[in-house]
Amino acid sequence: MIRLVPSLLFLSVLPLFPQYQRAELQVSADGRAGAMHFYRFDAKSVALKVIPRGTHRNLGAAMSANKCIAGCNGGFFDPRYQPLGEVIASGQKSGKRNLASSLTSGVLYQKGGVLAIERSKSFYQKNIAAPELIQTGPFLIESGKVVSGLSNRKFARRTLIATDGKGQWFIAYTPPTTLAQLAQSLHAAGHQYGFKIQTALNFDGGSSSALWVGKGEGKNPFYLHEIKPVANYIGLVAK
Repeated sequence: MIRLVPSLLFLSVLPLFPQYQRAELQVSADGRAGAMHFYRFDAKSVALKVIPRGTHRNLGAAMSANKCIAGCNGGFFDPRYQPLGEVIASGQKSGKRNLASSLTSGVLYQKGGVLAIERSKSFYQKNIAAPELIQTGPFLIESGKVVSGLSNRKFARRTLIATDGKGQWFIAYTPPTTLAQLAQSLHAAGHQYGFKIQTALNFDGGSSSALWVGKGEGKNPFYLHEIKPVANYIGLVAK
């Protein structure tokens, strides 16, 4: 369901920088496809940085100000730009833990050298003190299997984060598709191309969707812009 095409860009500023790639993503049951853009990285050389909106006018400004190598929009928020779940950025908390919504059913966090995704209920039972954390959702793939009950009705642009559970990760921006179709396509592609996704977690989508990838100092970044302002961003920084 996803066919890889030649890479448009390889980041080579540092030897361990991961790569940006483009793929064709099946976006509907009738076989229609569109371009998915993703940034693959190794958690041994890259760390998560959660960035509040603050004075940043958009994702690009937030990435540049925080010396990120790549990033995307973050979690869901209300009309006042308050996060629907808990967000911790450099140890500073905003929002409140939310265990009642599928939109906050997962926790993405960085603690020391560990980058991880857990179910919110399980995470909060452990009392883990993580300096970088964001609640978002729903899960698309969990324990290597497509999550059941995902909506197959609303088409929207999507952003997500996924891992093979062995240290390889990617963030991605997709064309308009449903959550159910996206999960099925990602699962099929993992088996076909050797990146077997263990966990995939959805970020806010639609007009919030955005992806930014730096190409190195002095070069313009690859940037798929958000349409409307968002409450927070997911940044990736070199360790």
